[in-house]
Amino acid sequence: MRNATIIVIGDIGHSPRTCNQAFSLASHGLKVNIIGYLNSKPHPKIINHENIRISPIAQPPSFLSNNNQILRISQLIAGFEGFCGRLSNLNLCVSKTMKNDLLKRWNINSTVLYDRPPSWFFRSIESSEKCEFLNKFLAEKESELQNLFFTESSEGTIKLREDRPLIMVSSTSWTPDEDFSILLSALQGYNEYSQSDKGYLLPKLLVIITGKGPQKQLYLEKISTIPWHNVFILTDWLKAEDYPKILSCADIGVCLHASTSGFDLPMKVVDMFGSKLPVLAKRFPAIPELVKDGVNGILFDRAEELELAIIRISEKSPKNEVLNELRSNAGKDFKCWEENWEDIVWPMLND
Repeated sequence: MRNATIIVIGDIGHSPRTCNQAFSLASHGLKVNIIGYLNSKPHPKIINHENIRISPIAQPPSFLSNNNQILRISQLIAGFEGFCGRLSNLNLCVSKTMKNDLLKRWNINSTVLYDRPPSWFFRSIESSEKCEFLNKFLAEKESELQNLFFTESSEGTIKLREDRPLIMVSSTSWTPDEDFSILLSALQGYNEYSQSDKGYLLPKLLVIITGKGPQKQLYLEKISTIPWHNVFILTDWLKAEDYPKILSCADIGVCLHASTSGFDLPMKVVDMFGSKLPVLAKRFPAIPELVKDGVNGILFDRAEELELAIIRISEKSPKNEVLNELRSNAGKDFKCWEENWEDIVWPMLND
């Protein structure tokens, strides 16, 4: 039996690419050992797989918290990466932009394997399941909103109101890398515009923001000082099993990821497309490989552009033609992780 070792210098539970690779290899009968930090629990599909073993590594020593030490080590690692990359038999990367950079900078040949959502986690859900989950979610988080979303049918069951608020979802790290002030400013603009004479066609907006990070408290305090009228903001850390469901219940996703390198593609957008959710995404060099402006999402640079995009996809909801067109294209011809991996990676490993 063949063996595979996968090393990630990060939290295994928050490394979906690592877990997806391990799952695919293990599904082909390889014995897989994942080495990395175990700060959070990976998906049960990973933990319970008979061919997958996890070997946790200790947290880095405290002296590495010194910025000068980190700078010296990071420079060494960068050179090490370039040298070893040329010696490997096979290299995978996540975008064409990254492929071109690897070739230009280090003369490393690589194959593009775009991230895709695993079929066993992200999917669209039926309207009845959506209604049931959203009702339970709002009852736990903000019960006052339930009357804005639901009405009772003639049969005595609850159903979504035609004039319900639009649901927007954003997953953020609450760090300077994802400038939350852009979204906050855009929401303030939407809130003010919706109260003007021109904004009478705009629906109320429920914004669900999930994630953890150092700037979260700072922005929560800012949010609490703003007089919201037609915008409701919920900030919470969702359970892993609830995240794909809330994506399926949403009308639009927002991605603030700007990519430090400009080469990687945000997994959160991949997850959203896996749930057939169109995306408003911050523009950076590689993002057009994933988000096609005006097709499956809208790209923006500044808060003003994001505000206009939100207004554009919200007017006359739920009969907004722009949003309905974006929704019909979100995730269209979008292979799941397993299909994509089988087509690209397995033939190379099995050669």
